Amino acid sequence: TSLISGSRLLAAIANDQVLPILNIFAVQPGQEPTKALLFVGVICAAAICLGELNAVAPILTMFFLMCYTCVNLSCVLLHLLKDPNWRPTFRFTHWT
Repeated sequence: TSLISGSRLLAAIANDQVLPILNIFAVQPGQEPTKALLFVGVICAAAICLGELNAVAPILTMFFLMCYTCVNLSCVLLHLLKDPNWRPTFRFTHWT
């Protein structure tokens, strides 16, 4: 699941043009992010070839923590700024 979700996250960041260097991974809506999937697959294969799980685990943990931090930070900012487009459908969206 991390392989697929990581490639889709990479493609979404590329589609938003947050980092210009990642524009190569941008895809049209409805298409599969093939380039991003291959890139993430190469990263996964390199981690497997490294052969030491204790070396890979902290890096993977930091990626997940950074992803969750960015999602929570965006929720906090949208809530504090009282953005009219912020209409969460989840029942418990309060960040405190």
